[in-house]
Amino acid sequence: MITSGKFGTFLGNCEKVRKRQRLSERTFSIWGYLWENINNFINPYFEHGAEIKVDNSQVIYPSTEDRDLLLWTKMYCRYDLCCEAKTVLDIDIEASKEVKEITEKLSQAEVEN
Repeated sequence: MITSGKFGTFLGNCEKVRKRQRLSERTFSIWGYLWENINNFINPYFEHGAEIKVDNSQVIYPSTEDRDLLLWTKMYCRYDLCCEAKTVLDIDIEASKEVKEITEKLSQAEVEN
């Protein structure tokens, strides 16, 4: 939608270029479109008031400690063949498979007893 050329909001490198090219006269602002169609862009799973609160504030401060940082290997290492680090999703998938196998074994043991 933004790269379609329908909206001029993000065209040009600065306000001077936008004015010189008269983008406000030749294109529409994306903000008006978004405001008019706001229901198409609302997250249906968002629960107002259910935000995580830290120190009685609705601001979430992410941890920047080394141990909490995670490299998005599928994004940043996608062309590096020797970078085969597992992502959190890969680890979660493996763990859920293991849990499923253990659950099935327990169910079979209960049936046999």
